[in-house]
Amino acid sequence: MSTTMRKGCIFIYIMLSATTSANNKYTSCYNHNKDVEPPCETTTNLFDNVNKLATPTPETYVLRAEYYFKQKKYPEAVDDAISAINIDETILRAHYIIYDVADSAYNMTYKKLETQAQKHPNIGVWEYDLGVVCFEHKDYLPAATHFKKAYSIEAKDVVFSNITDCYYMAGEYDKALEYNEKAIKADSTNIDLYKTKVEILDEMGRTEDAIYIVTLCIKMEPENSYNYYKRGWLKQYTGDIDGAIEDYSSAIKLDPRDATNYLYRGCMYRMKGDQDKARLDFLEVVRLDSIPEQTECADFAYFYLGEKKKAIKLMNLILEKEKDYYDAACLYSLMGEEEKALTYLRKSLENGYKSFNHIRRDHDLDNIRNTPEFKIMVSEFEKSNKRTE
Repeated sequence: MSTTMRKGCIFIYIMLSATTSANNKYTSCYNHNKDVEPPCETTTNLFDNVNKLATPTPETYVLRAEYYFKQKKYPEAVDDAISAINIDETILRAHYIIYDVADSAYNMTYKKLETQAQKHPNIGVWEYDLGVVCFEHKDYLPAATHFKKAYSIEAKDVVFSNITDCYYMAGEYDKALEYNEKAIKADSTNIDLYKTKVEILDEMGRTEDAIYIVTLCIKMEPENSYNYYKRGWLKQYTGDIDGAIEDYSSAIKLDPRDATNYLYRGCMYRMKGDQDKARLDFLEVVRLDSIPEQTECADFAYFYLGEKKKAIKLMNLILEKEKDYYDAACLYSLMGEEEKALTYLRKSLENGYKSFNHIRRDHDLDNIRNTPEFKIMVSEFEKSNKRTE
């Protein structure tokens, strides 16, 4: 499931009907000034002179846009990127500059793209770029609207996947599934579309259906450890602990360096009462996931090994890096620290966590699940999410 829409999506979109090749050739202006750090008025003046002397090329506009961007002259950067696209929409870097500017100047970028969409109602790329910048800004439903407009102008099936991601991130899983199935119909060999379907079905609470689809993924891609991990993760929530252990073991065999599979298999052994095997798996997690700046799950392993202080210390390092409040809520719940668990759960929800089906079944939250605070909080955010859809 894509949570960002940048280089890959626009490349696929514009190349579907490209009549020219985006070769990103650089003019002599770049060779002359490539080592000059902005601000560099000489550079922009040279570009202006080139534009006066000859027919401007999209590459020239892109290069000047690059310099404007580095100088934080965002309106000028977007204007030049737009000029490049109006000459040749397959100039990828022009689109990337627009997306990068939107991170810092969203409203201005949106308005300029909107103006282009109004000027050129028969060119789908402007609606597509509007969809991308909206998605990156977490305006998922407006993004879906723009992608639909892009499709109505130029019927490119790749857009179905973009719309799917928008509805998924907005929590509208029925619509996400609808467009995912359209995407699969258009490209039935694309395994990533099936993986997305697994995520959607899982969020809808259709766990058995998700297991069926991920099993298809295993048949299509039998050497990919993630498929076995995902099926094991789903099986554990159906109560098929032995099946989950089998799948986690298959994932470990294919990728013995992934600590996550050892952690989850250890949890399954623990649920079965096989503490010795569980301990061995948790120790392996600590061994594999030992670099503090890169750790992902060793904090949970330390907790299960009885080393609470190490678990908390490592979790705090992870929070500094990733702000993964949901995992912090889970860990504090496992530790029996109700107040901290509820605080971090609220932070995760305020930060956009929307997997309510997972929250309802996650065993890590069992220690706080029956508290009035938990019930009120989850109900409050779930209703709020539905109102914003």
